[in-house]
Amino acid sequence: MTVEAVRAAREPTSYFTPAMAFPRARAVVGQRSETDKTLSSTTDVTLAAGPTVVALAAIGFAFYQQGRGFRHEREMADLDAVRRVLDDAATALHEADYARGEVMSADIRHGRWLLERARESVERLRQAGRS
Repeated sequence: MTVEAVRAAREPTSYFTPAMAFPRARAVVGQRSETDKTLSSTTDVTLAAGPTVVALAAIGFAFYQQGRGFRHEREMADLDAVRRVLDDAATALHEADYARGEVMSADIRHGRWLLERARESVERLRQAGRS
């Protein structure tokens, strides 16, 4: 080992860094560096695009919700129409069954003279069959 190597090994390590030797030049008031300009323009774009993206997402979701609402209303209207048709059919079937029972009872009472003696019952059955 050389004498210089021994001395270097005995001396404490320095906390000196190259950045300390060449400090960053201070910017003049009102003057911006290239790095600051790039960072600033990126930030401006991000700040401008962020609310726009959120607004577009909100508009898209509103259209989606409105479409769902329209589909639901249409489905409920269709169900209401089907219920009305089924109610009308049930009423017609009940009236037809009642008329049939009346004609069967008249047939037992009047036999072959059914059309002459119980004409109203037969007409009611015909009307129920047409509805």
